[in-house]
Amino acid sequence: MARLALVRTTPSEMAEAAEGYISRGWALIPFSPTSKNPHFEALPLSEDGTGTTWKPLATNKATSETVKGWLEHDPNVNLGVICGQASGIIIIDTDKPLRWPMEYLTPTVKTRRGYHYYLQTDRPYKSMVIKSKTGEAYGELRAEGNVTIIPPSRHVETGQPYEWVDGLSITDLPLQRINQNLLNALVKLNPKLNKIELIEDRRALRARKNILPCSHPARSYDPEVDSRVEKSIPYLEYLQDPRVAITIMQAIGVKVERIGQAFLCPIHKGEKNPSAALYLPHDQGFITMHDFHTGEFVPLPDLYAAHIKGKYEPLGAGERALWWIRCLVDLGYIDYPRLLARPLPESAPESAQALYAGFTKLLGIRKLYNADQKATPFSWRFAAGWCNLSNRAIQEGMGWLLTHGFMHKVGATTSRTSLFALKPAEAEPQKSSTEKATGGRRAFKRYGVKVYSRNTQKGPRIDHRRARDGLNNPLRL
Repeated sequence: MARLALVRTTPSEMAEAAEGYISRGWALIPFSPTSKNPHFEALPLSEDGTGTTWKPLATNKATSETVKGWLEHDPNVNLGVICGQASGIIIIDTDKPLRWPMEYLTPTVKTRRGYHYYLQTDRPYKSMVIKSKTGEAYGELRAEGNVTIIPPSRHVETGQPYEWVDGLSITDLPLQRINQNLLNALVKLNPKLNKIELIEDRRALRARKNILPCSHPARSYDPEVDSRVEKSIPYLEYLQDPRVAITIMQAIGVKVERIGQAFLCPIHKGEKNPSAALYLPHDQGFITMHDFHTGEFVPLPDLYAAHIKGKYEPLGAGERALWWIRCLVDLGYIDYPRLLARPLPESAPESAQALYAGFTKLLGIRKLYNADQKATPFSWRFAAGWCNLSNRAIQEGMGWLLTHGFMHKVGATTSRTSLFALKPAEAEPQKSSTEKATGGRRAFKRYGVKVYSRNTQKGPRIDHRRARDGLNNPLRL
């Protein structure tokens, strides 16, 4: 690669080059023309106001106007890029040319003594020194917390520009995504190199909009799609992904951007001081919320259920699995089988419509892991939380659905919880004037559903029972 021709650029093209980088989403910073350090006089103030730093430019990225301001301040300013998540790039910097795998050709910059190989990433990886088998430093993998000078900047010692290799510029071919297979292929072609381990810096992960596939729009029943079971959904992996955890917390109204950042606890309302934080126990553990008040670690499904219900109570393993899948479905991370359910008439009460929608979603979610499931337990307590309805609304809605033949009881579980299923279309039974007057309560007795009195309390409340297996408890499906 050392003999490849180079694309020459000049400092007068600095602003134009910056616009191209900005359009790619790169986070730029100014570099001094006399040293390999950032141009501190052109950088924004640090949070404590004691100096300047490039770190704010990782999130509040420089614009074309910002770069023009740098050039006005110092016409000889060099350009740099923030590596890692800020720009979505990782750079392998070597002082000697490497034999690069042809299947992983990627944009490359010629430096004074070696090359910069540009790779794409959407995850945070730790920066590291690349070593030879004898322990000698051979180069660097520049990722989180690192910056690099980029073309058409000029080298501070020689005055020669950093230049894209001819045929390997960012306009010639796309950046290869960094992965362990690429690094293994690189080491295989360069036997002097020691193994390069790609280490994820999970605590540096920041939430960004739509960084994971979250685009499952509402759709109708499709017999070809909805008749099969999806066995490859990474339920547990989602519980370990900081991006998913942060996205969920933001969806329920919590202002948080990273693991370990303290925030106002969503369980204890009306607080003014941060009293909780997302906790990552170890590399294989499930992310939970550490409640500073009680010292407990609250699982993410329990938090999402509390958001829907308006109150917090620890979930059992079975309910936790359902609520976790419901959370992933609601936020668009996964899709679920639709059911061929009869539409309700417009005259149906709102309580019946809400209950029917919640029941069909529950049955569809259960069919994710059991395609033959046609009935599901649907107790009053569970239905009230799942559909966010009061007991009175549950009584009215269930009574209407049973009376009008949209649902029916098909049995009971070992714990005597009624099993319900969707009922096929048939002649609608006549509703007596007595049933109309009692709001459907007689319908429960008519269809074999026992009704138990239940004390209700208005407004959000907290159930202080401990989640016995809340921390790192595998979901039971």
